Amino acid sequence: MADIQVTLQGDKILTLPARITVREALAKFLSNKQRKQTVAAIVDGQSVDLGAVLDKDAVISPILIDSDAGLEILRHSTAHV
Repeated sequence: MADIQVTLQGDKILTLPARITVREALAKFLSNKQRKQTVAAIVDGQSVDLGAVLDKDAVISPILIDSDAGLEILRHSTAHV
């Protein structure tokens, strides 16, 4: 399996195995507290859920629950309940 380059917010770069999920990639970058506050991510400019698979080089940025985008995601998700 090939490796990919994953960049966190244009700052830290790691080489990770291809087909890793966004959740697994963020676990390599973020503290436990930050991971618990993350509800989704932006990958190469697109919002994705944490189960999205990374199969090519990517720039990722977590969406935290206390951000405007995070609150919108929370509201959307709870509307389905």
